[in-house]
Order: sequence, then C-alpha cells, then structure tokens
Amino acid sequence: MDCYLARCLDTEEVAKYEWTSDYNAIAPCDFRILRQDSWEKLEVKTTMGGFNREYHLSYSELLEAARSDEAYRIVRVYEADDTSAKMRISCDQREFGQTILDAVSALPAGVALDGVAIVPAEAMFDAVTELSAPPVDDED
Repeated sequence: MDCYLARCLDTEEVAKYEWTSDYNAIAPCDFRILRQDSWEKLEVKTTMGGFNREYHLSYSELLEAARSDEAYRIVRVYEADDTSAKMRISCDQREFGQTILDAVSALPAGVALDGVAIVPAEAMFDAVTELSAPPVDDED
C-alpha cells in the first residue's frame, strides 16, 4: 500500500500521506491521506482469497469509523500473492460504523464486543485496481 500511495503522490491524486500504523502499531487505521483539502483514514484489509471473503474490524477500528471527523475507508486488497493483488476502496464508512454500534448498543451487562466480521458488499467499494509488486533491487 505504501508503494501505491507513493505513486499517487507522483500523479498528484494524493497531496500527502502518513503511514500511521508504521509509527503506532495499535492505531485504528493504517494510513491517512490528504486529498486536496481534506484528510481521509484508510484501514487496509488483505486476503489471499477473493473479494467477498469477510474481514475483521476490531472494536477500536469500528469506533474510529463511526466517530471520526475524517472520512474512514476500507482498502480491500484481495487475491494477493508475492507478485500481484487486486484492490478496491470503500465509500466512507462512518455511517455504516455508527449503524453497527447502534445495533450492538443493547448488549446485556457483562458482554463486551471485541470486533465484527464484515462481508464486503459490491456497492460499498469502487472499481478494481490491479497492484503489482515493486521491482526488486538486485544491487545488494
């Protein structure tokens, strides 16, 4: 994802980005990107399986999605192997996250939610982007 975002800087699709989880392993998002004048949060969910394989949102990620002042998007990387993958980026998940929190708000005392499993819906994600591994530097 870092290589992909670096290319987005070159094409000016993204003005700036931060690899949040690189300096804070428990951050509720992996990256923050600046598009024009607004920041967005990206949570990357990767699988070697197909697009529709469920992914897990931790409770802290769910809270961040629901309560963030910035758009919160899921980056679904799938059919990933050593040389390539496919990627789709979701629409803003703040409303969806709040809907989930509202639904589980009536859990009985003593029951704690640690996360949810999500099966991606086609309508939640944009078009497929093909990713390829960065070239290997053989000069080492």
